[in-house]
Amino acid sequence: MKYNLHNLIEINVSEELSPSLKKSIDFQLSYYKINTSNNIIENKLNINPFPADFVCKEQVETSNNSSYSGDKYFNREIDFFIQKIPGGFDIKTNGNGFLINYFIQLILLSFNKTFIHAAAVRNSDGSVILFPSHGGIGKTGIVGHLVKNNYYQLLGDDLVIVGEENSCHSFLRKFVIKNYHFDTYPELIDYKSKLSSMSRKKAITKFIKRNIPFADALKSFASHNLLANKIKNSLMVNDDFLSVSVNKLFKPTQIAENGVINKVIHLKRYSSNELIINKLNRSEFVNRSISTLLNEWENYSSMIFNLSSFNYTDFCDYIEKQKMIFGSIYDSTDTYDILIPQDYKIESIINEMLSKKILQ
Repeated sequence: MKYNLHNLIEINVSEELSPSLKKSIDFQLSYYKINTSNNIIENKLNINPFPADFVCKEQVETSNNSSYSGDKYFNREIDFFIQKIPGGFDIKTNGNGFLINYFIQLILLSFNKTFIHAAAVRNSDGSVILFPSHGGIGKTGIVGHLVKNNYYQLLGDDLVIVGEENSCHSFLRKFVIKNYHFDTYPELIDYKSKLSSMSRKKAITKFIKRNIPFADALKSFASHNLLANKIKNSLMVNDDFLSVSVNKLFKPTQIAENGVINKVIHLKRYSSNELIINKLNRSEFVNRSISTLLNEWENYSSMIFNLSSFNYTDFCDYIEKQKMIFGSIYDSTDTYDILIPQDYKIESIINEMLSKKILQ
């Protein structure tokens, strides 16, 4: 599998990786899938499986299960190896503690771009509005409503790429649609029902294939009631959320590739009855932007800090570059802090922002 991220980075993913790891990578990058390599792109990220007989040579510094030597780092505990190549990395992994977005981030920072945990839309004049926030605040609902009803174009609902001169590139990973999103995406209600039915049929088929002939299973059922538990567990389907591609939700004309940021609207939920709009100060915006992204990647923090502790990556430089980019965005945009009551619906939030001229 190959992905072209705005001609900035080409990601090459081996078909021999485990299905679960390929699925997790495709969840992030499926919108950017390509069939053939683009030889013009200098920045590459290559992901291959970790071989069982792998041996890392030229190891200099070692600690516990990690080894480091110049352009190579190896962690035998999680079967992970990384080597720097011109413009990128070669990685061997079985998926333990692996987040591809972090390694994309390292390459982005090398040319002064960074992820920000924010949704974003583009206006008809090419100007971009960022909506940074923690998860579960309303980013996905707000941008969906703006694109569907207010003639904006989508750049992303969870992450986007920002850089110097207020540039913004899309990052159109699959949408995670939860039950409270159906007000914005009602067309997915029937889709969810069909998907759940299909999932259960697949589960039944899988269960039957695994348990033919039934003699042993029936014997277990009679003596230990194990068959009933097996059936119950096999037919369990996660109905808490849907993973939906951007192309299923929006028309091509409703999707943008890039734009220039001219407004930042930071979203917060709080326990009150009134929506409040303040100006966001510079230090808070920069600090929140850096910290929220790290917080979203907390399950992978061991990898992030381990690489830096061996000086394979420069964590101080990682932070300083983000401070520079986010500070530059703040200095040249209108930046607002929106405190939203917990029970406010998406339409009410947008109507208030429109009435107060925060949105147009």
